[in-house]
Amino acid sequence: MTQKLLNEQIHMIALLKHIVSKATAGTILAILSVPSYADPLPTLMLDIPTMPGKSIWGGQATMTPLAFDDQNKPSIVVVRLPAGTTADTAHAATDGRIRFAAVLSGTMFYADGAVVDSSKETRYPAGSILLISSGTKHWLSARKDDVVIMLTATLPENAAPAIQSQLREKNAKRVQTQVVGDQP
Repeated sequence: MTQKLLNEQIHMIALLKHIVSKATAGTILAILSVPSYADPLPTLMLDIPTMPGKSIWGGQATMTPLAFDDQNKPSIVVVRLPAGTTADTAHAATDGRIRFAAVLSGTMFYADGAVVDSSKETRYPAGSILLISSGTKHWLSARKDDVVIMLTATLPENAAPAIQSQLREKNAKRVQTQVVGDQP
């Protein structure tokens, strides 16, 4: 056993003694279950297709979670849609979080609205990033080729200032359009 490893184990034992004197059994279990790496790990290329995924949208697509938030909700997911897939119904997340949808591969066809209507779709090639607000009904399609998107969910107040500015600007235009449209 190397001196470095021995020192790390001694430090860990001292830390555990301190924790035991201050914490509950649940805290100790949580700390013991977290892996500890003495040396940094090299960069890892994720093999998403081999990771467990969940069938969504009536089996039309697969969602693979990559990270969870502090309430154990998926905060980063990869969604795979096979070519020819169109959502049967519009859907919306209603948890108060915004979603960044980054098209990783393929061409995604997307639109906001309560009813699926392909004439309203906009084409988004790989590299496109959309911001979807909580409560916004929408749908997406993979018309020509397989589509892979990465969704990242966060609270609106955690978005970068430039994103918050774009959201305020878009909301102001929407409110202005509604006021003009409501006048006789």
